[in-house]
Amino acid sequence: MQNPMKKPVRRDTTLSSGRDILSRLLLLVHIVTLVGGILLCLYGYSRQLPDYTTTGIACLVAAVVLVPVRRRWFSSDRRSALSPAATPRPTTPAPLHTAPAPSVATPENSERRPRILLVNASLGGTDGNTAAALDHLAKHLRPHVDLARVTLAAKPPFEKTVELIAASDAFVFATGTHWDAWSSHLQAFLEALTPHEGKPALLGKPAACVVTEHSVGGKAVLSRLQGVLVTLGCAIPPMSGLVLSRAALTAAEERPETATDYWSVDDLATVAANLLAATRMPREAYTAWPVDREHLHDRWLS
Repeated sequence: MQNPMKKPVRRDTTLSSGRDILSRLLLLVHIVTLVGGILLCLYGYSRQLPDYTTTGIACLVAAVVLVPVRRRWFSSDRRSALSPAATPRPTTPAPLHTAPAPSVATPENSERRPRILLVNASLGGTDGNTAAALDHLAKHLRPHVDLARVTLAAKPPFEKTVELIAASDAFVFATGTHWDAWSSHLQAFLEALTPHEGKPALLGKPAACVVTEHSVGGKAVLSRLQGVLVTLGCAIPPMSGLVLSRAALTAAEERPETATDYWSVDDLATVAANLLAATRMPREAYTAWPVDREHLHDRWLS
């Protein structure tokens, strides 16, 4: 999938300093000396003219001597180190937490594919409707990323799940709707995840949401879940959350002409596309506000 932020890059060939000019002049002299030395040697040897041959050898020796001189004083690393762009900026106090350097793959830096973690928080586990929705979403993601999946109903060790979160570049949280709320599995998971609020494992990483419902309540669950994820530190891409409703899908089958504004399984392609776009964009150094991690369970009411 093409990175929407990718733009044509033109190389800047402007001579930014006297050192650049001198470097290019020395390169020209180096080339002329090398070529001239070779021609003089060939001409002197063929015409039996020792003076030309001697001069040619001297030019070749000079060309050899110029190699370490150019490497030492005019290498790209040294010019970069001395350029104004490399001048150290004034130091500022470091924020409490910052996101790590972007690790996602881009067309320019494709050392590895992005990793997306699918968190199935459904009460139905691997056999429920939420798992089926994640299967449909995974079809759109799998060609572009490496996928990992956690099913909370299977009660995986929490620390192992946190390790997967830290190693992932983006997430999908999926849950059913139960009495206008998400599943008890997701509630317990979010409570356990609270001490990681604003930490690099979550900070700035895109998160999509998929909610299933029989008839009502799912939109409120979706909005609340996105709000919680933002507060924990995740980023929410546009149009990256939806509700798959049994009532809406049934209505769409009966009256297809009215189904344009209903969320459907086909809309998961949009969720996947926007999540991928956000995952591949470089993350800025986000900052987290101070978080009290030592007194989360203090009793404050007597």
